[in-house]
Amino acid sequence: MEPLITVLLIDDEKHIHRIVKYNLELEGFTVNTAESGKVGLEMLRSMKEKPDVILLDKMMPKMDGLEVLQAIREDSKLENIPVIMFTAKREVGDMKDAFEAWANGYITKPFDPETLGDRIKKKLIRIGFCSRAVKL
Repeated sequence: MEPLITVLLIDDEKHIHRIVKYNLELEGFTVNTAESGKVGLEMLRSMKEKPDVILLDKMMPKMDGLEVLQAIREDSKLENIPVIMFTAKREVGDMKDAFEAWANGYITKPFDPETLGDRIKKKLIRIGFCSRAVKL
């Protein structure tokens, strides 16, 4: 069987976890969740099989998404995992900050749960990280 696209969602809002997990799993994704930046980094570092993509909230207490992204990009075992910022921050400056920190994409909240999977697949295809996205 063809492997599924695996996603790690790092977001401090549990209702976002439920919505994203439910809708992406309907489309054949495997979704893991972390409720904070610190927990997300710990999960990433301990996972034997790294996710194909990380959905990362920008606004979280204690360790925000940009700090998490910086830690990912500085870790040689994690640096090549695509990271899509997943946030309510819609300002051009916020997007610029994310891309300067080497985010691979940017999806704003609120989002359409029914098209989220397609948006992720298109971003992965566009950056050339996941040929499996075409087959889902």
